[in-house]
Amino acid sequence: RLSTLRKADRLVVMDRGEIVEVGPHDELMAREGAYWRLYQAQLRHVDDDEDDSAPAPAAPADHSVHPAGNA
Repeated sequence: RLSTLRKADRLVVMDRGEIVEVGPHDELMAREGAYWRLYQAQLRHVDDDEDDSAPAPAAPADHSVHPAGNA
C-alpha cells in the first residue's frame, strides 16, 4: 500500500536484483527515478480501480416484459 511506503524510514528499490535507489519516500519522489515511476504507476492503478468500482447507472426498467421471461 502506498500509505505504508510513505511511513517507512528507508526504502530500497531493486531492479533485476540490483539496488537502484535507497532513501526515504520524500527523497526518492524528489529524484523522480525508479521509485517515483513505480509509485506513479501504482497511483494510476488505484485510480483505475476506483473508477471501475463505481456502480454503473441502472438501465431503465422495461415493464412490458414479464420478469420471468416469456412465460
